[in-house]
Amino acid sequence: MSLWRHRGPDAEAVERLRRRHARTLNGGELAAALSRLAADAGVPPIDPASVVAQPLVLRRDRFIVTVDARSAAGPVALIAKGYTDERAAQAFANHRALWDAGLGADRDVDIGRPWGVIDSLGLVVTERFPGRHPSAGDLEGARLAARATARLHGCAARLAPRVELGVVLDNLERRMRLLAARAPDLERSPVELARTARALGDELGGQDARPVNGDLSRESFIIVDGRTHLIDWDLSCEFDPAWDVGHYLAQARRYELRHPVSTDQLRATFVEAYVDATAADAAFLRRVDYYEGIVCLHKAHTIGRYGAPVEHSAALVDAAARALARAGA
Repeated sequence: MSLWRHRGPDAEAVERLRRRHARTLNGGELAAALSRLAADAGVPPIDPASVVAQPLVLRRDRFIVTVDARSAAGPVALIAKGYTDERAAQAFANHRALWDAGLGADRDVDIGRPWGVIDSLGLVVTERFPGRHPSAGDLEGARLAARATARLHGCAARLAPRVELGVVLDNLERRMRLLAARAPDLERSPVELARTARALGDELGGQDARPVNGDLSRESFIIVDGRTHLIDWDLSCEFDPAWDVGHYLAQARRYELRHPVSTDQLRATFVEAYVDATAADAAFLRRVDYYEGIVCLHKAHTIGRYGAPVEHSAALVDAAARALARAGA
């Protein structure tokens, strides 16, 4: 992902992930570990015989399974995420820091109880929420999501790593060279736009780092009965909070490429609600434009790698150019 220095897994790591996935679904090793995690999390003991794991997502660098079980207190619903590397420990540490800082006890915003890490399976285990992600037309959901994001950014937790803008721009330049090589006929040069972002960074960078989700989108939220559940800490870290807002906006633009729906109102509503909750100023919103542009460029590269039409990448490059122009105005 664009905030962290990250290299894709090699063949050995992919095979290790698939073995971890199979062992997780087998259940026995998972059940034994969950009994230990329950004690560590301060919840009633799990009945090992009741543990059922179901596959949800399997990719080259991670997988997700749902886990259902029973304890003396009743049903237990969990999410377990596995990785090729040691990211589980970092995701858990950040999730736990946020939980201990009060987001777990918040009346309106809930990040779910972090259970722990199963090292042998490369898993991080957390509470699973019922419900669905807010739709692109759910403006009240966008308001609640923005307020939850503001609460996250105001949290006193210390997360790791602390990311520097130079890392983000290094990642961007490398990916834009790859994008330009794969799609040489783009009307706008992604390499030149990356250079524009680098030049603007000298003016816009150096902001105070705060806890950020790092990969924020509509799918980072589950809203049930007016309570907002904020999830997914795989790429959490400390960075400029304007990144999360810009990332949310860029992901909404990406959504439009796959679905015949405008997200103009969704994006405007999210920003307005975030400003209301934080009193963010014009300088902050300028950085939001800046990061929206950077993320649009990253997504133009990412979707091309996964076979999206070149027209979709071109649309995101154009959106990035407009966002960077606003940031530079």
